[in-house]
Amino acid sequence: MNSKRISRVLHVLGSVGIGGAETFVMNLYRNIDRSIVQFDFLLHFHEEKSYEKEIKDLGGRIFYIPHITEVGYLRYRKALADFFREHPGYNIIHSHINETSEIVLKEAKKSGIPIRIAHSHSSYPKYNLIVKIIKGLLKFQLTHNATHYFACGERAAKWLFGKKNVSNVKIVRNGIDIDKFANDNNEVSELRTQLGIKDGTLVIGNVGRFNPPKNHDYMIDVFAEVKEVNNDSVLLLAGDGSLRGRIEEKASRLGLKDSIKFLGIRDDIHVILKLFDVFIMPSLYEGFPVTLIEAQASGLMCIVSDRISREVDLGLGLLEFLPLGKKYIDDWARKVALSGKRKKNTINESVIREFDIKEIAFEIQSFYIAKQSESEDGNVS
Repeated sequence: MNSKRISRVLHVLGSVGIGGAETFVMNLYRNIDRSIVQFDFLLHFHEEKSYEKEIKDLGGRIFYIPHITEVGYLRYRKALADFFREHPGYNIIHSHINETSEIVLKEAKKSGIPIRIAHSHSSYPKYNLIVKIIKGLLKFQLTHNATHYFACGERAAKWLFGKKNVSNVKIVRNGIDIDKFANDNNEVSELRTQLGIKDGTLVIGNVGRFNPPKNHDYMIDVFAEVKEVNNDSVLLLAGDGSLRGRIEEKASRLGLKDSIKFLGIRDDIHVILKLFDVFIMPSLYEGFPVTLIEAQASGLMCIVSDRISREVDLGLGLLEFLPLGKKYIDDWARKVALSGKRKKNTINESVIREFDIKEIAFEIQSFYIAKQSESEDGNVS
């Protein structure tokens, strides 16, 4: 393929709000050579706080179609067919919307797009029986309509593509900008002052979207118990989402309003993580959460749900897995209170380097270019 020609890759997402899969794609986008590979985005929702402006500044295009829950299966397929007919020329489509990728990639296949990537970023959401059956059928069909399978880890690979297909899945780690995690105590000190947090206060934190899988209710319950053990403690919650208002109300109801700070969507997560003494993640399910990689890169002790894959443990002695449930809240609180004293100031850089987004972006860019070249030669595999 002529390297002077720009290859445009169509990424399919729910939105480009500040979230896990979205952040991963944007990290790729910032670090690829955009004179060779460009990204376009097919989205289902608009979010006020999102990466949309940055995408346009980087040269990307954004398109919208209605979500399947808004228009139903048949009209959703028609919207996809119409889009592909009106926007020909894509050789690569990279879909990040779990089982629904099957519908997208089926229409992409009918439209003649030769390289169709399904990417799993999560695992084990709970469905009722009817939805579980439908999703199971979509997963089965997905393996026939995707030409390539990507996943953030082995558990996410098994969940979307099935055990028998794991050997065919390309594991793409959720990379981070490791240069941001070099020590800068001035930034941390300034943030501590801005937030009114005294030296010596135990700082507990989480970074994540306010939605059911993140289990913010449990975080609040755990923090309420931590306050019983150590009153000089605060909980910092970075992120936004549909459940934020309800969680704020719960904090007020439990008398914790002054001890819990809702930070909203931030662009200084690397600084916020350095301010934390301990990271808490009682998620109901995750794929390969990039925030846990960032937390370990920051030397943070992390108390996390045992429903999160052990793959995320980098072997730095910074993760402790605990079960969920009301009867374990005291255990969580005790571990959190004690772990805040174990923060590390140095990390094993050779381990963290494996998650360098620059290296991962180059790998994916090379994959796109190679597959684009194969498609032009009629040898896609």
